[in-house]
Amino acid sequence: MTTPTSSDRDTTAARPPNARRRWWRYTAPFVTIAAVAGAVVALSRPWQKPTGYPPGSAALREAERLGALDPFAPKVGQAAPDFALWSLDGQTVRLSDFRGRVVLINFWATWCGPCRGEMPEIEAVYREFKDQGFMVLAINEENTSLDQARKLASDFRDELDLTFPILLDGPDGQVFRQYRLYGLPSSFIVDKEGVIRTVRFGPLNRDFLRAKLEEARRGGT
Repeated sequence: MTTPTSSDRDTTAARPPNARRRWWRYTAPFVTIAAVAGAVVALSRPWQKPTGYPPGSAALREAERLGALDPFAPKVGQAAPDFALWSLDGQTVRLSDFRGRVVLINFWATWCGPCRGEMPEIEAVYREFKDQGFMVLAINEENTSLDQARKLASDFRDELDLTFPILLDGPDGQVFRQYRLYGLPSSFIVDKEGVIRTVRFGPLNRDFLRAKLEEARRGGT
């Protein structure tokens, strides 16, 4: 299915096996500094989708503070771009369906180790706050066919006993590109008015998530 057009420092790289590159539709400059084998390396590949974030990057921490890695990406204080995707259960899910609720948008993949690590944390907070209106939309990015992505994500959901909605972005990664991201996991917390209150590049933990949910709850009133 195609979609309609419409801060914090715990960052960990992840890499898929034989991942297919997704090509960007823009070429805004992007440079991040990573520590590799004790050396400082500059990475500049704005036209491709890298597969993770370099740990400890000063540029990345500054990007989180500003709310985006790309100058044209959705930022803290701006409206979250709407999207519509298939869920694992075959339903069409739109971000705008959840106006009036605080929403965590989480981009992830089954091959992503940090994504796997954060999922129990997200699930715990979801179960704690879902009766208060909190929603999680976990957008899967598999770099494979939609059918295979559905199977991988379904097995992953069952293995970890996840109960929040899992959505399929498909092989073109349209929503990933719509949000102009560069790696996984990536997360956005959106308040009740549909405004982005937190951007996170890297895995979440429950204490961080609880604190940011409270900020979003206050910001959306």
